[in-house]
Amino acid sequence: MATSMFTSSFARAQARWCPEAKHLPQLQIDEIRDPVLPVVDTWQVFWRGVPISDAQLAQLADDDVLTEKLRAPMETRGAWVYLGLVVAAAGAATASTGWVLYGQNTMPRAVTLSLGMGGLLLGLAGVLSIGESIQTPLEPHLAPTPRHRINRELARTLVAAVNHRLYTEICAAAQNSVASEAPRP
Repeated sequence: MATSMFTSSFARAQARWCPEAKHLPQLQIDEIRDPVLPVVDTWQVFWRGVPISDAQLAQLADDDVLTEKLRAPMETRGAWVYLGLVVAAAGAATASTGWVLYGQNTMPRAVTLSLGMGGLLLGLAGVLSIGESIQTPLEPHLAPTPRHRINRELARTLVAAVNHRLYTEICAAAQNSVASEAPRP
């Protein structure tokens, strides 16, 4: 019901727009049909068939709070990458030490085998954390967005705000150009 009320109010608002804005393409929410990236959510915001990311939608809607919320994970991404590198390097060093000692037969095999295998697992954990810390904060900036950071209701509100602003700006520009072309008395 709320959607139909929103749609009908938007349709009435469109009827009032100036002729110049009649053919202006709108942002719309649609289903992703053939995603380039693997996606969790199958809906996406599009403009003329081009997917718009969550971050781009927030910027187009001039929502500073949401834009900062989507940018915040990007600021800590570097620290997590370096931490993952340190963990991976520590794992490689531990595994190397364990395997060298295992081959020399100077320590009990249970200890050296544990060092070697534990180091491999630690190195793998470091590499996986690097990949995750690079990919996850980047998702809101990709289009199509693999996993949305905003819900669909908020996206509808932002899409309506962006479309309204686009129409308003086009009509205002058209009125200004008509006013500037009018002969002065």
